[in-house]
Amino acid sequence: MTAPMDQLGIRRVILRCLPSADTSFAKAAESALRNLSQGVEQPTDLELAIAQEYPHVDVVPQDPFARIGVEEIWYVHRDGQHRHVTEWAD
Repeated sequence: MTAPMDQLGIRRVILRCLPSADTSFAKAAESALRNLSQGVEQPTDLELAIAQEYPHVDVVPQDPFARIGVEEIWYVHRDGQHRHVTEWAD
């Protein structure tokens, strides 16, 4: 799947860092994303960039069907707590 672009051809990735109260983690993730710049293609690129400091990080892209506009939203879980819906079922 190709990444969405805005009218200027710029890819826009917005991070939603969890836990949201950990501002140091959010700053580290945002900084890593900026440093990766155009080199970031997949959430795993961001994971690798911050894994040394946050070894349990899990970066999950928002489902494309939930997207509004051209921004991509990536959920960045500091403690690797992401669970797929199928894992919630009994």
